[in-house]
Amino acid sequence: METTAEHRLELVTLLFGNQSLRVGHAEKPARWQDLLAPLIEPRLPDSDYRALQARAIAAAAVTCLQAANQEWARLGGRADLFDLHDTAVQAIRRPA
Repeated sequence: METTAEHRLELVTLLFGNQSLRVGHAEKPARWQDLLAPLIEPRLPDSDYRALQARAIAAAAVTCLQAANQEWARLGGRADLFDLHDTAVQAIRRPA
């Protein structure tokens, strides 16, 4: 079954607009981090902190995706989700 942009917008709006759904959804990023970090870790330079670095990268990626989804819903789906994600990633990659 293909998800249309309209259907995705309804789901994201419902998810972020409902307190109990939002709380339940909050557990997912930790699970995603657990899945992503072991895939990232071997790609990093050898270091005593490589596992920490992998977990931080995974957490940042998941957070950027969540922020992009929330902004996309706030804009009523009138923006490209991939562009929003890229913008979020660029925000944390920019030197201070």
